[in-house]
Amino acid sequence: MISSHLTPEPERRLWVILDNVRGRLETAERKAAGLAFFAAAQAAFLKVSTGGGPLVLAGASILGAAVLLAGAAVVPFYRAPRKPAPPPETPSPDESLLFFGDLAKYSHAELVLKLEKYLGGGITGTPYHEDLIARIVVESRLAAFKHRLLRWAFAAAGLAQAAFLGSLLRG
Repeated sequence: MISSHLTPEPERRLWVILDNVRGRLETAERKAAGLAFFAAAQAAFLKVSTGGGPLVLAGASILGAAVLLAGAAVVPFYRAPRKPAPPPETPSPDESLLFFGDLAKYSHAELVLKLEKYLGGGITGTPYHEDLIARIVVESRLAAFKHRLLRWAFAAAGLAQAAFLGSLLRG
């Protein structure tokens, strides 16, 4: 129940932020699943269609690493909250309270205070709003972690492509 002195605006805005973070999380999971499928299919195809060789073996091994990284990015898990970092003295001009990577940097208490100022008050009026902010913090950290895994998986898949290209040019 929302107190009568609060407007519904903070709640609506918090839900917009949370939905944005959840969308980025789901996008990362879809991309990771696609990459894992592509890497596994390519490794299987190369195993069947080529005679092998050191570059093909190296590329297939790297694709295996890409499948593991992408697979880890698809798994629905939650990280334990980390210790809160001291708040930065001055906020970066590039910082956004809608971008999951920037939101993941804050502890729950820091983000409550930051959003209290950003949304014009009304956040600390109810535990409900603070619970929404807790979800934003958890899912932002999860999205940031999965995007890091995805970047590593794409890097491994790109390196494997270079090994396969070298194998084709050499053979």
